[in-house]
Amino acid sequence: TYRIVASTMVENRLIDRAVTVYRRGRDACNDPNLFTMELAQLLVATMDYKGATLEYLRWLDQNPAQVSFVQNRMSLFSYKPEGRQVAIDAVRAAIDKREDVRLYELLGWLYMEGKDFNSAYDVYRTIDKLSGSNGAAIYAFAERAFHERVFDLAAKAYKAASDAPLPPARRAAAMYGYATSLKELAATPDTAATDKPDLPLPAPETHPQHGGAIASFREVIQHYPHTEYAARSYLQIALIQFERDFDLDAALASLDRVKDENPGIATLTYEVALRGGQVLTARGDTATAW
Repeated sequence: TYRIVASTMVENRLIDRAVTVYRRGRDACNDPNLFTMELAQLLVATMDYKGATLEYLRWLDQNPAQVSFVQNRMSLFSYKPEGRQVAIDAVRAAIDKREDVRLYELLGWLYMEGKDFNSAYDVYRTIDKLSGSNGAAIYAFAERAFHERVFDLAAKAYKAASDAPLPPARRAAAMYGYATSLKELAATPDTAATDKPDLPLPAPETHPQHGGAIASFREVIQHYPHTEYAARSYLQIALIQFERDFDLDAALASLDRVKDENPGIATLTYEVALRGGQVLTARGDTATAW
């Protein structure tokens, strides 16, 4: 009956009165978990973001596997700075009462929504520890940070993930991500993050600005030969040699090594042919390039 009355009020745009009726119904039925989603949606509509966040947290407590669903609903107001900050405060208050990995996942997502990657990294390290994921949560953060072009933090997270006991395939991906982040850092200064973390850089091999990246790619090749990551590492080395050093012979030699390492990936074969043609054209050997 309470639901019917409240729904009728919503249809007649009596939002505040509908909220009151849902809450009265919750008290009358002696069930604090009733009407959670209905209340959350109405509180978002009235811009009561704290109240809406508390209702979503109540829902998450009842449905622990629905973190993504809650994030999707909260995205209706988390894009607003004021709404996001209120949500962060509410989630942090909930964490102070009890540590729950799902609450940390929600908090990390909120920080990422606000581009506060330094805070998000700290949260994802906590998630990794609480969940016992052995670096998988840190790797997930690194992937997102790389996508957002925060290459300094991405490199730091990839390195931390590769040092963790990840499965071999995931560890290879983390090592490759670390090397690629160093390559991007050398190419353009990262303006998305303010504080540059201290990165454990390998010894330079050629130019100091990207020698660390080349050394890291060679480490991937050494640890995971004849895999996709080894092949892609040779390709990245070839790009550095061609685009930044203009060492055409070295670039062609690295492209030849991609063919040796490629485990039959058609896109890599295409990329090697395309890049090989570009290098040969730059060398003036247009017949071979053709």
